[in-house]
Amino acid sequence: MRPSNLFRLILIVLIPVFLLGFYHKKLDVSQQETEGSLKNTNLKILSYNIWNGFEGEESRKKKFTEWVKQEQPDILALQELVNISEVELKKMAKAWGHPYVSTSKEAGYPVGLTSRYPLKNVRKVLQNMHHGYLVAEVEGLLVYVVHLSPFSHQKRVEEAQVLLKDMEKYKRKELHVLVMGDFNTYAASDSLFYLKSDLQKALKEQGEKHSHVNNLTERRAVPFEPIHTFLQKGLHDIYSEKKSQQAFQHSFPTKVFGEVPLSEKVRIDFILTDKKLAKKCTQVAIIKDSVTHQLSDHYPVQMIFRK
Repeated sequence: MRPSNLFRLILIVLIPVFLLGFYHKKLDVSQQETEGSLKNTNLKILSYNIWNGFEGEESRKKKFTEWVKQEQPDILALQELVNISEVELKKMAKAWGHPYVSTSKEAGYPVGLTSRYPLKNVRKVLQNMHHGYLVAEVEGLLVYVVHLSPFSHQKRVEEAQVLLKDMEKYKRKELHVLVMGDFNTYAASDSLFYLKSDLQKALKEQGEKHSHVNNLTERRAVPFEPIHTFLQKGLHDIYSEKKSQQAFQHSFPTKVFGEVPLSEKVRIDFILTDKKLAKKCTQVAIIKDSVTHQLSDHYPVQMIFRK
């Protein structure tokens, strides 16, 4: 074969290979850019009561850290940070990519907030609250992390009023309001399930057994008023709105104590938002998997919003 013909043959073979490789490289980059763009247009939020700070068990803390790394939330609200200081939480949060961290207090049952984005104008409110709450502005949101009284319906009613007054004072047009955490109370949207499970009887027996506990209304009924009060003021229980056609899902307790009787299943963990933010919600879930069944006595609540 003449050298010139050999050269042409090599070009014929190599040029398509080169172009094909270039095309695939370009395709890979485009896919990466698209995936990154999609991620940046959403905001993933998690709220999780971690049961007495995982009872101080390092193995559970490590399992939790790995689980959060896998879930990749943008904002994480935590309740019952018992014996987990802000310094320790910062170390934990660094592992899941959250450089911004705050807790409401050091002793007792603190709540906390970790975030991929800066926390601005952080306030820690303990006065007139059973456990206290944390407030911060983050990524266009006015975020409240709450843990209401587990012992008294009347106290929770009072705490709700404290929170609503705070929101009225600090809300601004450019900020969406988001309130999340362990409310230790119930939503009227779940009332049919509670009639079936006879929650009223369970709460009555709880009060008779423990003199410091009174989780029924004055009329000895299941209390829906605290959540109803928030809804009347314009907040939305997105989970009930999105899941209204599906079977009831409880957020407490988990399987950490074994199989859960019907009478003990309750939804007391909420993420409430204003109307405009509610319209941006694309996904909501109470996360139940092999890890969350055993990690805490509460299941985490997750929501994803369009920015």
